[in-house]
Amino acid sequence: MSVMNLGPIQMEFGQEEEALSVLRGLLRHVNNKEVAHLLGISERTVRRWKLSGRLPNREHEQVSLLELVSHLLQTEVRPPAALMGSLVAREP
Repeated sequence: MSVMNLGPIQMEFGQEEEALSVLRGLLRHVNNKEVAHLLGISERTVRRWKLSGRLPNREHEQVSLLELVSHLLQTEVRPPAALMGSLVAREP
């Protein structure tokens, strides 16, 4: 078993392939529509939360899942299970 520490996130893995898959998922970028779906809010709310600083905001750029989860953890907001489950990379 191996442990991966990424700032406030600590994950344990049984296999190296599993760890690599999660790492790929964390580096994947998500758009406002995906963020809205993961958090269970509307795209309009995502835009408002980005403007207010409640969500990470990169002007005209998508954010990575790692950046999104880290931001939520630093603001003491528990990331929903749907978001944590999406960390596994999708196969192309």
